[in-house]
Amino acid sequence: MSSTFRQRVVGRRGAAALAPENTLAAFEAGYRAGADVLHVDLRLTADWHVVAMHDETVDATTDGDGRVGDLDLASLRGLDAGSWFDPRFAGERVPTWDEVLELAVVRDVDVLAHLHGSWSGLEAALVTDAVLDAGFGARTTAASSDPGTLDAVAAAEPGVRRSLVLHRSDPDLVARCVDLALDTCSPHGRLLIQQPGLVARLHDAGVGVLGWALDDPALWRRAVDLDVDAIVTDDPERLRAWLRPEVPAQRRAA
Repeated sequence: MSSTFRQRVVGRRGAAALAPENTLAAFEAGYRAGADVLHVDLRLTADWHVVAMHDETVDATTDGDGRVGDLDLASLRGLDAGSWFDPRFAGERVPTWDEVLELAVVRDVDVLAHLHGSWSGLEAALVTDAVLDAGFGARTTAASSDPGTLDAVAAAEPGVRRSLVLHRSDPDLVARCVDLALDTCSPHGRLLIQQPGLVARLHDAGVGVLGWALDDPALWRRAVDLDVDAIVTDDPERLRAWLRPEVPAQRRAA
């Protein structure tokens, strides 16, 4: 591939293939691997703190159990979020949204914040206020599969970019994105195969396209051929090497 290749690399959950997902270790790994953007899953704790967590429960990615929304921040911070992936990550903690933003600011890398579930305007403001406090409004995109949540983000801070995450076919997708005034849409990789004209239709409507959860070179090839604007992958190091084999993927630690 040419070194002028314009599609951006998004490290999903930081770099879920390289380190325990949604931990500071994973976000650092994503940066080191050459990701242009760090994707992070966000949920609310029982005491209204925004934390990095994909699942509704902590069971799969920590040594604890229970729903994120039923636990307070102190309880979550006491969990080991690294050992399940590899013993060398023992002691990794569930990071707060503020900590993820702090890392992104220091590393000078954009953020794709995926809000899971339905968020009210007051809840969405917890995300956008932190972005504004960090001076990172122009570098952050809020993503969700819930249109109501995307509306809540826009009400809280109109300047934050927004993206609709799509896991299944929607015949009204382009109109929906236009009605929501979205900057981008994030269809799952399989939809790019099933609907080869989808990217072009979104582009024609002025909506950018992020190819979601693409971890196979065959899917990367398909996404490139369709001219997506970014590829969201668990393994940004391997994708970066595939895109630009003549450029080293690893960044040096600062």
